[in-house]
Amino acid sequence: MNYIIYAFKILLILPFILLLIVLTTKILNNYQYKSKHIKVIDRVQIAPNSYILLIKIIDKTYVMSTNNNESKILFEIENPLELNEEDRGFNLLNFMKYNLNLKREDKE
Repeated sequence: MNYIIYAFKILLILPFILLLIVLTTKILNNYQYKSKHIKVIDRVQIAPNSYILLIKIIDKTYVMSTNNNESKILFEIENPLELNEEDRGFNLLNFMKYNLNLKREDKE
């Protein structure tokens, strides 16, 4: 009979503990340092641990590659298309095509 009582207590306490964990992580996430001058606009995964990023540092826009071993700025975009943070249809690849006049090599 005691085992049933213990199991019932655990089933009552476990959701409360999980709720505390979720709330704590949400609160701590709000206190992380957020830069005012550096913003990651978009990120595209090109391999399991490799990404191409579009970043804005103050008023300059860069395309950057990053992986487990290194991070490199590939190039600066001179006259970037203006973006809104609320722009839901943003796509890094389309952004690069528009700003760099890129064309696919297999379609000529």
